[in-house]
Amino acid sequence: MNIIDPNSIQAEICRKSLYEFIVYFWETIISEKMVDSWHIRELCEQLQPHLEDAIHGRPKKCDIIVNICPGTTKSTIISQMVPSWCWAVKNDVIILTSTNSDKLTAKNAMRSKDIITSAKYKELFPEIEIRKDASAKTFYQNTDGGARFSFTTKGSKIGNHGDILIEDDPTTAKQAKSKVEMEAALEGFKEFQTRKTNKKTSLYILLMQRLSPIDYTTIAIKHICLPAELSEVVSPPELGAKYIDGLLDPIRLSRDVLAKEKHALNNEDEGTNEGDYSAQFLQEPRASEGLLYDLKYYDSLNNLSGAISLGAADIADKGDDYLAAPFAMLVGKKVYVHDALYTQEGSETSAERLSMLCELYGVMKMICESNGMGSTYVSLLKSKGAKNVKGVVSKGNKENRIITYAWLINKYFVFKSSGSPEYMKFLKTLQGWLKTGNNGHDDAPDGITILASYLYANYRHLFNE
Repeated sequence: MNIIDPNSIQAEICRKSLYEFIVYFWETIISEKMVDSWHIRELCEQLQPHLEDAIHGRPKKCDIIVNICPGTTKSTIISQMVPSWCWAVKNDVIILTSTNSDKLTAKNAMRSKDIITSAKYKELFPEIEIRKDASAKTFYQNTDGGARFSFTTKGSKIGNHGDILIEDDPTTAKQAKSKVEMEAALEGFKEFQTRKTNKKTSLYILLMQRLSPIDYTTIAIKHICLPAELSEVVSPPELGAKYIDGLLDPIRLSRDVLAKEKHALNNEDEGTNEGDYSAQFLQEPRASEGLLYDLKYYDSLNNLSGAISLGAADIADKGDDYLAAPFAMLVGKKVYVHDALYTQEGSETSAERLSMLCELYGVMKMICESNGMGSTYVSLLKSKGAKNVKGVVSKGNKENRIITYAWLINKYFVFKSSGSPEYMKFLKTLQGWLKTGNNGHDDAPDGITILASYLYANYRHLFNE
């Protein structure tokens, strides 16, 4: 007679479901009873396939960004419980984590360790043992080669590589208002990216509130965004249907709680005020200096009678630059931007794709900046079959040029509200561009400026009122 071992059954349930693992092990690190919510299960189900690919060394589909407001157990789930679940699935996984402070770094690492050393975990996964000679607060290994290394945003990550990299709140609200601090955080992010065991399989997860438009939310294809209140920034969009009376979590974050949280942001020591509610809870940061663009949006175009199809391209000069090529329809006095090529691919590949899009959209004029490497790219583009390509030389300071034509874009341009991942990345860059400039890659604003300057030079009669 076979005796069924309940621990073996429970262990298999936990291995197969990150959500079930979190429910089962919640009490090992949190004294309060778990208050479940749809967003907890959804986070788990969105993340699990990507984590499993990384755990088993399969090619990843993308890196992931999770924008979610405070008070939603995001760090508990991702920074504390996910690492211990990964070892349960495959105990030789190497995990690197990073946060903005020593205290938070140690807290996240120790809570993961508390799960692993708990009686419940040992009952289900007795094979996982932490080595006595590698059992520090922010670094520990198990006897089968699995390890967790923990760092701070600005701390050195040299010498360690991971299968899964988790970055949790790389900046504080106060730091996010400093360009110097954000640039330092960006350098830390770049260094963290070099710590992947294998660029094709190692998974990077960024967990953060959108504290500033000068962040790197757009670096990943998969974007999970769950603001406290229902809005158009919810991603994936279908999750909007799960909001209850317009709220992400009416128990943890009721309207009364949100009102109190907004008032509590009046904190001089933290450098916050009620205006930061939009960033921390709605995931829509607004810089104190002011955004350059006040973009208008549309969902679909019906009447294209007499429309003029146009494209523009800011050519990538350096290896980390983007080719930014917006496509638009000029209809009357309005310029409807409907797509964009926004890529760091090599010139051969990007020219091939750009030529195909020109044909697809029936572009009557493709305006390419011919400064620097631009003239060579224009020739390459023509050799790929692109028609109606016109090279233009942009004069003067780029930043001044971007600011000069912002009024035209704000008054006459309308942007499609949704599109391809590249288009949305292009759009998000414009949405976060500051009047002061110098806040990231300027390829997107330069690309739209090339289009605006061409229109103003050739169709000025439409824009002079």
